[in-house]
Amino acid sequence: MRKYSRFRAGFTLIELLVTIAISAILVAIAAPDIDRFTTAMSLDMTTETMQSSLGFARSEALKRGAKVIVQPTTGANWSGGWQIYVDRGGLAPNCDPAGAQILRIQNITRARTSVQFTVPVAVTNCIVFDRRGQLIDQLGVPFTGRITIQDSKYPISRAVDITSLGEYFLAAVK
Repeated sequence: MRKYSRFRAGFTLIELLVTIAISAILVAIAAPDIDRFTTAMSLDMTTETMQSSLGFARSEALKRGAKVIVQPTTGANWSGGWQIYVDRGGLAPNCDPAGAQILRIQNITRARTSVQFTVPVAVTNCIVFDRRGQLIDQLGVPFTGRITIQDSKYPISRAVDITSLGEYFLAAVK
């Protein structure tokens, strides 16, 4: 017969509980940073999607030789997403997509993300690129604007500036 040693290889219940407790403490410390990190990544993705949409709309305006409009899918609320359509019938002053050719619809999946389009002049709540790719208002006058994308839980935000020439770039957020 073989004799068993008093000490066996393996973990005791106390060692296992201590290891689990330490792991739980480390996860509790790291969890807020993980949420903040995923929020920042989500805002980056939404910003990149907005830039992609602006580039697509501008290139379609140049390609088609017509006004292309980017506007919220639900009224004046950009946070629900946006749509891009060709303005063939002179709808730009009202930004009314009824009867227009919809080119793309973009939804925002994160509920805490808010998107705002701010401009220095009184224009409707839409982005209009003319046939030359310029950002114009209802009267056809070029202007500049800013799209701000932010989170409602953390003070994290991103901004995209659009020049009157239709160029867009990431902007510093204060």
